[in-house]
Amino acid sequence: MEKQPISIIGIYLKEAGSFQILTREDEQRLGVQKANGDTQAQKEFANHNLRLVISIANMYQGRGVDYPDLIQAGNLGLLRAVEKFDHTRGCKFSTYANYWIHQTIGRVIDSDARTVHIPVYLQERLRLIDKCKRLFFRKFCCEPTFNEVVDACGLPEEKVAEALKWVRASVSLEEALGASDDFDAIENSIADPNSITPLQILEAREELSKLSAELEAMFSLLESTLKKNWHGRGHAYQDLLTIFYERNGFNEAGKPKILEDLGQEFNCVRERIRQLEQECWAYLSLASRTYSQEWFKMKLERLRRLESIVGIESPLWQYRPHPNSVRRRIVQKGMMQKV
Repeated sequence: MEKQPISIIGIYLKEAGSFQILTREDEQRLGVQKANGDTQAQKEFANHNLRLVISIANMYQGRGVDYPDLIQAGNLGLLRAVEKFDHTRGCKFSTYANYWIHQTIGRVIDSDARTVHIPVYLQERLRLIDKCKRLFFRKFCCEPTFNEVVDACGLPEEKVAEALKWVRASVSLEEALGASDDFDAIENSIADPNSITPLQILEAREELSKLSAELEAMFSLLESTLKKNWHGRGHAYQDLLTIFYERNGFNEAGKPKILEDLGQEFNCVRERIRQLEQECWAYLSLASRTYSQEWFKMKLERLRRLESIVGIESPLWQYRPHPNSVRRRIVQKGMMQKV
């Protein structure tokens, strides 16, 4: 038969079991030697109490920390107990070391077993609450209520409530919803707060329809106002409409034209194009106080936002009420001619 491989932890447990438990006389002798600075006495204290560390580490198995790590943490607590032990007080070393071993193992579990780190003072408070719950269950065979936990711990309600907020198990988002791997992951069942619901799309469609009507009404008012009040001055009212549309991106390109390009198209300087655009806003303001450049800019931003929600991207020129009413032009030898 082939020999089974011996694990490292198995070798450690075998060596730890080879050390005998110290008697009170041995503890007093080693205590005196340690007080005199004998490092060998400290090693003997630790070696002969390794079985104590193992027995305490067994109590903490299954709490999210590997067994070797529990033993290592307990050994650190044991070394701390050896350093702080005072043999003149008449206390048995195993009783004294028990506190330090429990403390170091408990802190390792609190820091390593949790995904979210908890401050030390809250860890101590949670251990006290957990201990009180266990004692209550042993005595009354039922889980304590919140008020019963407060009475058993002797802590204010606010501190108990603060500590209990941290008593939550961490779950991986990639974990399956069911026991089988065929189930979908948890992350796929969580709603995206940034996603758009069908109700929001429906509301956006209704608002987009109203906003389109508002823009068309503004364009119709601008055209009728210019047609009624604009008297030549070198340009027909259709020219002003074209400039207004082009400057605000209501064209097939969907982008505002710069003053220089419009100046070349209308055979005038860029400053004249800017003046004609301002004339449009002036006539529009006289016709209705509702329409202003700030209002128009806000409506355009909202228009694009609604289109992104609905999932469409229409060219802005489609919102013009009468695209065919604006005359087409051919620039020929620097002169504007109607087609």
